[in-house]
Amino acid sequence: MRSERLFLAKNKRLIGLFVLAALSIIFLVIPDLVGIKIALPLRLTSLGLLSVYVLISFEIVHRTAVAMAGAAFVILIGIMTGLFNASASFNFAISSIDFNTISLLLGMMIIVAILGETGVFEYLGIRMSKASKGDMWKLMAILCIFTAIISMFIDSL
Repeated sequence: MRSERLFLAKNKRLIGLFVLAALSIIFLVIPDLVGIKIALPLRLTSLGLLSVYVLISFEIVHRTAVAMAGAAFVILIGIMTGLFNASASFNFAISSIDFNTISLLLGMMIIVAILGETGVFEYLGIRMSKASKGDMWKLMAILCIFTAIISMFIDSL
């Protein structure tokens, strides 16, 4: 069992690239062989989305770089295959962004980063662990209740 984990840890990238190659074959070759009619833009964008998931899952490339490359790939496929016009799609994309939600998430991320620097989460984790006295079910209940109570007030801020 330990040797299997060691093998997986050492060859994580190789396994991820193998999964990526298998997905490429499945999406690009198999539908034609079986006789299923799937449009090429749909196949390519689906392959791009699944590739992003695989690359993030196996930590082959940094998450941010993979997400940005995946988004650029899907946009490029859309423009090259004529699914949408580049200038019209940019205006549509900008008008579709909900800046209120992005601002809320940014503010919460800043608060969490500051609280993380001060050690609040470690302190709360230790206090909850001590309160549960080693019982995992009590710890789970305490964490659930704490999360529910804190979540009630996050929307109110």
